Amino acid sequence: MRARSPIASRRNAIRATRFKAYESARREATAKVVRTNREHPRISSHQGRGTDGDKPFQNLDDFITQDSLRALSENYKRIGDLPSAM
Repeated sequence: MRARSPIASRRNAIRATRFKAYESARREATAKVVRTNREHPRISSHQGRGTDGDKPFQNLDDFITQDSLRALSENYKRIGDLPSAM
């Protein structure tokens, strides 16, 4: 087994620290999105499926307008503290 160099070990420690910081920063925003989905469900995972429930829809526009999708996206960005230009 090859020993890790001190530089590689330091890089891994830095990556782990950065990931923990990222995870910590996003945790509350992610929780807000989950709570919002539970409190105000917009689209069920079963909407747009055939009557037997096994075939996905062919065209999302048959079930929700593009304006509604944009509004959902903007709302998620707002809830998750993300820039609107994303």
